[in-house]
Amino acid sequence: MKSGEPFALAGVWEIFRDQAGIEIRTFAIVTCAANEMMAAIHDRMPVILHPEDHHRWLSPEPDPNDLMKPFLSELMMMWPIDRKVGSPKNDSPDIIEEIDTDTDLRLPSGVRQLSAVLRGPLSCPRSVIRECLKSPCQAPEVRSAPG
Repeated sequence: MKSGEPFALAGVWEIFRDQAGIEIRTFAIVTCAANEMMAAIHDRMPVILHPEDHHRWLSPEPDPNDLMKPFLSELMMMWPIDRKVGSPKNDSPDIIEEIDTDTDLRLPSGVRQLSAVLRGPLSCPRSVIRECLKSPCQAPEVRSAPG
């Protein structure tokens, strides 16, 4: 977020009991249509809840459907990051550092939008964030400078 404040993503969870009686906690991040900013990289985005809606989302209200809408672009920030964010085997803090799209030799020529992250602390596993913010670019990775 532009403000630097933490933010919450809408999610759902349940405890699933398999045939052997083993309980497994499952969860998912709720998505909606992308706002103007996120539409540059994907047609969906996580539902981001305004602080005043946190309690309502967590309450037993049967249908908080009106909360499942795109968050205002004006309140968000994004920047280009390396394509390695698309693989769960890459789990280090540097995967969300901004890259220079004009000089980074790992990028196919002409690629400007690879992926984006939302600035601000999250209380969501990085692997979930990666899935939510995957780049639509499927071009193969370039491993060396063109000769």
